[in-house]
Amino acid sequence: MTRRALFALLLCMRVGGAGEGATHHDLKVRLDPETHAIEVVDATPLRRFRLHAGLAVEGGADRGAVEEHAVPLREHEVPAGGPIRYRGTIFHPLETQAEEYARSFSETPGTISAEGVFLGGASGWIPMAGDEMVTFTLEVDLPKDWDAVSQGVRTRHEIVGDRRIVKWECKDAMEEIYLVAAPYTVYERKGAVTAYAFLRAPDPALAGKYLDVTGQYIDMYGRLIGPYPFGKFALVENFWETGYGMPSFTLLGPQVIRLPFILHSSYPHEILHNWWGNGVYVDRETGNWCEGLTAYLADHLIREGQGAGEEYRRDSLKKYRAYVRGGKDFALKDFRARHSAATEAVGYGKALMVFHMLRMRIGDEKFTEGLRAFYRDFRFRRASWSDLAKVYSDVAGEDLRPFFAQWVDRVGAPALAVRDGQLVQTQEGEPYELTVPVALTADGTTRIVDVPMKGRSAPLPHGAIGVIDPQFDLFRLLDRSEIPSTLGELFGAEKVLLVLPDEAGPWQALADAWRVESVRESAIDALPKDKALWIAGASNRWAKGIAFDADVEADAITVGGARHERKGLSFVLTSPHPSDTELSVGWIASDVPEAIPGLARKLPHYGKYSYLAFTGSEPTNVAKGQWGEAAQASTREPLAKLAPLFDAERLMAHVRFLADERLKGRGNGTPELDEAADYIARAFKEAGLAVSEDRWEEEGGPGGRKVELRNVIARIEGANAAWKDECVVVGAHYDHLGLGWPDVRAGCEGQVHNGADDNASGVAVLVELARALVTGKPPRTIVLVAFGGEEWDLRGSRRFVKTMAWKPTAMVNLDTVGRLGGKKLTLLGTGTAEEWKHIAMGVGHVTGVEAVCIPQDPGGSDQVSFHEAGIPAIQLFTGAHEDYHRPTDDVEKVDGDGLVKVATFLRETVVYLAERDRPLTKAGAAPAKGPGGEGRKVLLGATPDFAFEGPGVRVESVVAGSPAEKAGVKAGDILLAIGDKELKTLRDLSEALKAHAAGDVVKLRLKRGAEELTLEATLVAR
Repeated sequence: MTRRALFALLLCMRVGGAGEGATHHDLKVRLDPETHAIEVVDATPLRRFRLHAGLAVEGGADRGAVEEHAVPLREHEVPAGGPIRYRGTIFHPLETQAEEYARSFSETPGTISAEGVFLGGASGWIPMAGDEMVTFTLEVDLPKDWDAVSQGVRTRHEIVGDRRIVKWECKDAMEEIYLVAAPYTVYERKGAVTAYAFLRAPDPALAGKYLDVTGQYIDMYGRLIGPYPFGKFALVENFWETGYGMPSFTLLGPQVIRLPFILHSSYPHEILHNWWGNGVYVDRETGNWCEGLTAYLADHLIREGQGAGEEYRRDSLKKYRAYVRGGKDFALKDFRARHSAATEAVGYGKALMVFHMLRMRIGDEKFTEGLRAFYRDFRFRRASWSDLAKVYSDVAGEDLRPFFAQWVDRVGAPALAVRDGQLVQTQEGEPYELTVPVALTADGTTRIVDVPMKGRSAPLPHGAIGVIDPQFDLFRLLDRSEIPSTLGELFGAEKVLLVLPDEAGPWQALADAWRVESVRESAIDALPKDKALWIAGASNRWAKGIAFDADVEADAITVGGARHERKGLSFVLTSPHPSDTELSVGWIASDVPEAIPGLARKLPHYGKYSYLAFTGSEPTNVAKGQWGEAAQASTREPLAKLAPLFDAERLMAHVRFLADERLKGRGNGTPELDEAADYIARAFKEAGLAVSEDRWEEEGGPGGRKVELRNVIARIEGANAAWKDECVVVGAHYDHLGLGWPDVRAGCEGQVHNGADDNASGVAVLVELARALVTGKPPRTIVLVAFGGEEWDLRGSRRFVKTMAWKPTAMVNLDTVGRLGGKKLTLLGTGTAEEWKHIAMGVGHVTGVEAVCIPQDPGGSDQVSFHEAGIPAIQLFTGAHEDYHRPTDDVEKVDGDGLVKVATFLRETVVYLAERDRPLTKAGAAPAKGPGGEGRKVLLGATPDFAFEGPGVRVESVVAGSPAEKAGVKAGDILLAIGDKELKTLRDLSEALKAHAAGDVVKLRLKRGAEELTLEATLVAR
């Protein structure tokens, strides 16, 4: 985040049952934010109590100051029987709390100000005699354009004169009472659990997103753990950057809530805290277990559902290795709350690994049963690690107390190695009792086996080569060979030196912000051997002696397999220290001096990465990654899944209808194509959209006759009047080749071309997108178009662009999206706007659907019509295949689960485009139509990899019996030339083939690995 990572409040609110034995406060509060003033009448029967020193009690005796607290307190005594009346001011400005040398956050124990009100237990704002539990009613009188939120249920909400009166009632006992207020716009969605969004400015689109996912996550966790413990959950926008979780609401900062990935990362974490931390409470004296369990069932569970569970666990282990050094380690039983990277690595990272190891030991079924039993038995009660051990022992039918004691009471981690055919623990101190997964390779076969260790070593099977814990299922100290150098190692190092250029200039901002030792490059004769190093500046002479795994040229840098122009670019590279591989070196360079303060602020939050690239003066990340290969995608099923917005069976039902033999391939000028158009129009109307149609006639159709074409158009009106003429267009063509017109392969004449992937798949996603979007009101109008005539030189989309009544800010086209499988989604034409690659990166992070951006547009579908009009547009595409424009493009080959992923990615993209407050930045000329268009009459049979950026054309697959196969071309080959025509891009391939006729013999120059070959192929008719 901008100033601090999200973190949970110091163990918010614990409750006791239905409030038995709790002190009840009946509070009437008047707030004057401009003067920091508060007036309170409390009907509690307390006689002696503590209050904030800035509050004066009417008719009471001041007994003097009391023990140290977050704020000054004084003790008061009042006569028995009457209400307690007091008034005064509370104003503690935000203070920056430092963490590591570049991480900080702001906090206040309590404040009343014109920006907002934040009062809690640490504020001393209600009378407290001791550590008693409390129930309460809280009636707040505040300016009429303000609103207030607290725990419990809202029972009054009205304007009286120039004031607003809000009342909250909480019958369950709590440790403290929160009062948060500001000039809010409140959005509400009723249901089994009422969802609220309290925003500091009207933003129905943002509120709608949070209200949507609130219900989804409450439903998911309710099914996994047990019923949600409260009647509401509210997103509340704070006036500084926070990530606080209170019972039944969360207080998030103004920038945090607008980060798109928060909805599916930190936000579910805060929702889950209502089960762990605010539903089952922590016995603080014995250690805080709830942060680790919440991280495991929120952050890790979501990443596991995206196939990245192994990567998440590896990163947790890397953080432990990077940050927990030099006496910073401690036992989990001593963890209370996060206040540094080291405490996070133990209290969150180690703890979540303990829960993961427990799950691996007893299995998913017993682990889930234990979650439910623990929640049921300790709901609204305090619980400890010992209570967890007892519950899970009962559920598993074995004594798990030694397992918990080993990981909770002991400081440190096991370190493992393979030596002389033995699995060995190499850490100091007593060995751990472990079951170690080892990938054993013998006779060319690899299998994972569990090796029990009750002592210092255990034998491996004779002759086997072992890889320890390949899926990172154990909490352990990673070996240096297992992890690449990362920024986290630099930010976690005990001793750090920043080497500045002699002309430090703007680089001095790093030293000032990070507060680390710094030196000019000419002031040292050699790099220190005992310190982690930052080397600043592109020309810093000390960077030249470090072996960074990147190709740095004068005008570009190639890193992570991608080339980036250095103009306007900032980059960071890491490497092991040349003198001590346990230390790291980081090189940071920038073409934009104005970006350096932003880099100083942002880099500490990229600790998991080995390299980074940013553009612009407010640095925007465009590349990030780790050296070496990432962990393999997990095949484990997550414990729970969010109910998808899209249903695979509904999507497939559309594909089956449109690609049915009865529709005879949806050929242009046929009654079957009209039937398909009627089906789409009916589906749009059933989704609740306004539908219109554009019909026109075109000459030169099948058989040379005049035919009618038809676009089916639906729209979702935008709410922002300032954007009333603008729209985002989402399109998909519904026509295909019928019996083979206008493009038919040799031998396929007269056969039905069903076009399941091309493009029943795209229409299916378009129709279901309508259903997913219709519940909200986007700021900008969204227009959904089913185009006719795409196969006939893009006639439908060209007609739409020529006659449309709106000004599209962007267009997304769906064409051939039905065969995703395990591949990345391809985005063609991202070179039409600078932001497309950033959008793809953000949407991929939010949805877990990875995408690869192709700046050029070798696809040549309906987005080209928008390119020609200067409108930024992309095509979503799942890859070329040998069934393209063949009768074999059938329903059975369409991937329904892949369609769900495509639809999920599309929805997030379209919602962003509809909300974006600035036009996309147009870049470059409109890409030309590539392979597959009119004019090419020959077939080579080498299916290109559209994601390959060149130079050359990489072959993804080879069509059986094709000229390419007969010539000896293989998948993975890179075509460099056809005859004298050099191939740099897919467009070159298309142009080369257009120049030939069937029967031509051509020479193919290609690269296979490090070898360059020349083959000969005889082209055939398409």
